[in-house]
Amino acid sequence: MDIDKRKFPRLPLNRRAIILGLDGSILGTCELSDVSRSGAKIEPRRPRAIPDKFVLVMSQDGRLRRHCSVSWRTNTALDVRFVAPSHVWTVRVAKSFLSDAGLVGAAMCPA
Repeated sequence: MDIDKRKFPRLPLNRRAIILGLDGSILGTCELSDVSRSGAKIEPRRPRAIPDKFVLVMSQDGRLRRHCSVSWRTNTALDVRFVAPSHVWTVRVAKSFLSDAGLVGAAMCPA
Protein backbone atom coordinates (compact mmCIF):
# COMPACT_ATOMS: atom_id res chain seq x y z
CA MET A 1 0.00 0.00 0.00
CA ASP A 2 1.37 3.41 -0.96
CA ILE A 3 1.43 6.03 1.76
CA ASP A 4 0.71 9.57 0.57
CA LYS A 5 3.43 11.80 2.02
CA ARG A 6 1.98 15.07 0.74
CA LYS A 7 1.73 18.00 3.13
CA PHE A 8 -1.92 18.57 2.18
CA PRO A 9 -4.24 15.68 1.26
CA ARG A 10 -5.61 15.55 -2.28
CA LEU A 11 -9.34 15.63 -2.94
CA PRO A 12 -10.38 13.46 -5.92
CA LEU A 13 -12.29 15.37 -8.60
CA ASN A 14 -13.50 14.86 -12.13
CA ARG A 15 -13.90 18.42 -13.34
CA ARG A 16 -12.89 20.28 -16.47
CA ALA A 17 -10.43 23.14 -16.19
CA ILE A 18 -8.81 25.57 -18.63
CA ILE A 19 -5.07 25.97 -19.09
CA LEU A 20 -3.82 29.48 -19.88
CA GLY A 21 -0.36 30.58 -20.91
CA LEU A 22 1.31 33.25 -18.79
CA ASP A 23 0.39 35.73 -21.53
CA GLY A 24 -3.31 34.89 -21.06
CA SER A 25 -3.63 32.76 -24.22
CA ILE A 26 -5.78 29.64 -24.01
CA LEU A 27 -3.60 26.54 -24.30
CA GLY A 28 -6.39 24.00 -23.91
CA THR A 29 -8.63 22.21 -21.48
CA CYS A 30 -7.94 19.35 -19.11
CA GLU A 31 -9.53 17.01 -16.64
CA LEU A 32 -8.78 18.06 -13.06
CA SER A 33 -8.22 14.65 -11.41
CA ASP A 34 -7.42 15.78 -7.88
CA VAL A 35 -6.60 18.95 -5.99
CA SER A 36 -5.22 20.13 -2.65
CA ARG A 37 -4.23 23.47 -1.13
CA SER A 38 -0.77 23.13 -2.66
CA GLY A 39 -1.28 21.45 -6.03
CA ALA A 40 -3.23 19.28 -8.43
CA LYS A 41 -3.08 16.48 -10.94
CA ILE A 42 -4.42 17.35 -14.38
CA GLU A 43 -4.95 15.32 -17.54
CA PRO A 44 -4.69 17.50 -20.65
CA ARG A 45 -5.09 16.09 -24.15
CA ARG A 46 -1.38 16.64 -24.91
CA PRO A 47 0.58 16.85 -21.61
CA ARG A 48 3.97 17.23 -23.30
CA ALA A 49 2.75 20.39 -25.10
CA ILE A 50 1.94 22.21 -21.84
CA PRO A 51 4.72 24.59 -20.66
CA ASP A 52 6.40 24.21 -17.26
CA LYS A 53 4.57 27.30 -15.94
CA PHE A 54 0.96 28.23 -16.70
CA VAL A 55 -2.33 29.35 -15.14
CA LEU A 56 -5.04 26.81 -14.29
CA VAL A 57 -8.62 28.14 -14.33
CA MET A 58 -10.75 25.88 -12.14
CA SER A 59 -14.14 27.62 -12.11
CA GLN A 60 -16.69 28.42 -14.81
CA ASP A 61 -16.61 32.13 -14.05
CA GLY A 62 -12.79 32.20 -14.15
CA ARG A 63 -12.39 33.55 -10.62
CA LEU A 64 -10.76 30.43 -9.17
CA ARG A 65 -7.37 30.24 -10.83
CA ARG A 66 -3.89 29.30 -9.74
CA HIS A 67 -0.43 29.85 -11.18
CA CYS A 68 1.17 26.43 -11.61
CA SER A 69 4.61 24.93 -11.92
CA VAL A 70 4.95 21.37 -13.25
CA SER A 71 6.37 18.91 -10.69
CA TRP A 72 6.32 15.92 -13.04
CA ARG A 73 4.68 14.83 -16.27
CA THR A 74 3.83 11.60 -18.07
CA ASN A 75 2.26 10.89 -21.45
CA THR A 76 -1.19 11.25 -19.87
CA ALA A 77 -0.94 13.60 -16.87
CA LEU A 78 0.80 16.49 -15.12
CA ASP A 79 1.31 16.98 -11.40
CA VAL A 80 1.52 20.68 -10.59
CA ARG A 81 2.17 22.77 -7.53
CA PHE A 82 0.50 26.10 -7.02
CA VAL A 83 2.93 29.03 -6.95
CA ALA A 84 2.64 32.78 -6.49
CA PRO A 85 2.45 34.72 -9.77
CA SER A 86 5.68 36.31 -10.82
CA HIS A 87 6.02 40.08 -10.56
CA VAL A 88 7.03 40.34 -14.22
CA TRP A 89 3.86 38.62 -15.41
CA THR A 90 1.70 40.77 -13.12
CA VAL A 91 3.28 43.99 -14.41
CA ARG A 92 2.94 42.87 -18.04
CA VAL A 93 -0.75 42.02 -17.63
CA ALA A 94 -1.47 45.22 -15.67
CA LYS A 95 0.23 47.26 -18.39
CA SER A 96 -1.83 45.53 -21.06
CA PHE A 97 -5.14 46.09 -19.25
CA LEU A 98 -4.38 49.73 -18.51
CA SER A 99 -3.29 50.41 -22.09
CA ASP A 100 -6.33 48.62 -23.55
CA ALA A 101 -8.59 50.67 -21.30
CA GLY A 102 -6.90 53.88 -22.43
CA LEU A 103 -6.10 54.76 -18.84
CA VAL A 104 -2.32 54.96 -19.17
CA GLY A 105 0.02 55.64 -22.06
CA ALA A 106 2.69 53.04 -22.77
CA ALA A 107 5.44 55.45 -21.67
CA MET A 108 3.78 55.87 -18.27
CA CYS A 109 3.76 52.14 -17.53
CA PRO A 110 7.24 50.69 -18.07
CA ALA A 111 7.69 46.93 -18.51
